[in-house]
Amino acid sequence: MLHPRLRKLTDRIWLFTPDRVRTEPSVGIITTATQTVLVDAGNSPNHARAVGQALRSIQAPPVRHIIYTHHHWDHVFGAVVWDAPVVAHERCRQYILEYTRKPWSAEYLAEASRETPTLAHRYAAIAGSIQDWNEFRIILPSIVFEEKKFTMPLDGLTVELEHVGGGHADDSTVVRIPEERALFLADCFYPPPLHLRTPDSTEDEHMLMGFFAEKLDYYVDGHTGLLASPGSTGD
Repeated sequence: MLHPRLRKLTDRIWLFTPDRVRTEPSVGIITTATQTVLVDAGNSPNHARAVGQALRSIQAPPVRHIIYTHHHWDHVFGAVVWDAPVVAHERCRQYILEYTRKPWSAEYLAEASRETPTLAHRYAAIAGSIQDWNEFRIILPSIVFEEKKFTMPLDGLTVELEHVGGGHADDSTVVRIPEERALFLADCFYPPPLHLRTPDSTEDEHMLMGFFAEKLDYYVDGHTGLLASPGSTGD
């Protein structure tokens, strides 16, 4: 039986849909005859294991790579579940490296919340997502690119990573699969995180419209899922 949160976009592209209540963002799934690539890792081991259940429901090939679209915790903290190398921009790797220096635990998050009240909401969300700190660890990207674009040939399929930056996270990378007319945007056009927002903070409509100008069939963002775009033929 197909997992209830799994949505088929094309024969080779799937979406594990987001859950805003649990701060579980979209996870993109790219499949070929021999391997699977994930676009983001999930927000926790539990989230990642749910993605794994979904992959088994479609008998997907083994996960061979994970792509980090940016460094925010909800997109990367599930990577420990996957025995696969992570691909990311160098700027993202630097942020993840900072994560490795923190003593992650429930006690650390409680103390950090007291010291930085503006981040208390984020720390509470992390604490509520990680059920077992003994199994948790940060996974650094091991395949890193510094240029604007990086291409991963994949069994005849092309996976294009493009570093676009933006106000939400300056390491944001989008993932384009030209043959499938699909683009995973993650959070690149979002306003800054809550603790950095000002009254003038808005989504980057100019960036988003630039992507829509490509007239692809499927646009997936990080916390809404499948976006309707002008001229889109996707359902």
